[in-house]
Amino acid sequence: MKLKDEKWLKLSERYHECPNNFLAYEILNEPIAENPSDWNIVLNKCIRAIRNKEPNRFIIAGSNMWQQTSSFPYLEIPPNDKKLILSFHFYHPFALTHYRAYWVNNYSSYNGPINYPGKIVTEDYLKTLPEGSVKQILEADFFNEKQTLRSKMEPAIAYAKQHKLPLYCGEWGAMNTLPRNARLNWYRDIINILNEEGISNAIWSYKADLGIRSNDGKEVDNELISILIEE
Repeated sequence: MKLKDEKWLKLSERYHECPNNFLAYEILNEPIAENPSDWNIVLNKCIRAIRNKEPNRFIIAGSNMWQQTSSFPYLEIPPNDKKLILSFHFYHPFALTHYRAYWVNNYSSYNGPINYPGKIVTEDYLKTLPEGSVKQILEADFFNEKQTLRSKMEPAIAYAKQHKLPLYCGEWGAMNTLPRNARLNWYRDIINILNEEGISNAIWSYKADLGIRSNDGKEVDNELISILIEE
């Protein structure tokens, strides 16, 4: 714990003169703590260290367990600190957003049908799959539509409103290996929700896999960009 304090003290010492409208700090990207109190302790100690020199610096405070929205009820932040920005990442439903993602060992081999909105696959097709991790992943989030996605974001939205703090979706996106219509439908619903709720956001990523450019960076997905800026 002391080591993390020292690192943030050194960063604060170096950057504390940067304008507050130019630089913000994020304590840790996608923290993972089996006990949520462990993350709360680290988060609050680091915030206190930064506040020694920078009482007005904006600090991004992410939720525990990869910044999932479901962990927000367990998040503890300093009271009355209005220079905090709450952050979550959003990749729901996982079976859709990580379709054929090569780094997901228990799901990367699946190249069968996938759909959004509605049922991820048909019930008849699901019955044909052998028992195992692929079937479990498809079953976990079987039905999805815009309201489903909004309800998954609700713990973060409610927490931000309760504490009267801005909310930031620091990562969201879906694999370019998805069927075209399903991918664009999902992006359209997500950006609508974020805009309706006034949530600032950044997609992951710029190119390849979940990007708006092709893997080699040469081709631009202008249709997806139009959805993202709601033209």
